[in-house]
Amino acid sequence: MLESRSGTPSRTPSRSRGERILRKHDVQDAPKRELHDAALRVLAEHPEEIATALLEERGISPVDVSE
Repeated sequence: MLESRSGTPSRTPSRSRGERILRKHDVQDAPKRELHDAALRVLAEHPEEIATALLEERGISPVDVSE
């Protein structure tokens, strides 16, 4: 795990893991625009995880954000 600015562990997946997955499928040098679009789709599909990660990054104990 990576360490965040607040000193708490970060759950951010390593870039190299994503790169290995892309290379396995013969995708190399993906344009930044394509990577950003994919990241935004994932963000939109997992808002609770994003909120939890943000709270953890700030050192706040996350509460159940699902309603």
